[in-house]
Amino acid sequence: SRTDERLAWGWLQRAEAEMTEVTTTPGVPRGSPYTEAMHKREFVYAAYNDGAYADTVRLAREILDLCKRMKEQRKQ
Repeated sequence: SRTDERLAWGWLQRAEAEMTEVTTTPGVPRGSPYTEAMHKREFVYAAYNDGAYADTVRLAREILDLCKRMKEQRKQ
């Protein structure tokens, strides 16, 4: 439905904004969480383009969690 699509788009945009912040901020470790987030970023767009909106939201949430972990690592 259009509502599901709008919700998925909102989550996708949040994930994209977090990825942009994390990748442009100095001191972010470029290890496993970063690589995983970059892979999931591709999958979240693919899911959205395929109309798999529940998967889009799930993957976007996973990206947000990875970004949070990377920010915490940066602070240490």
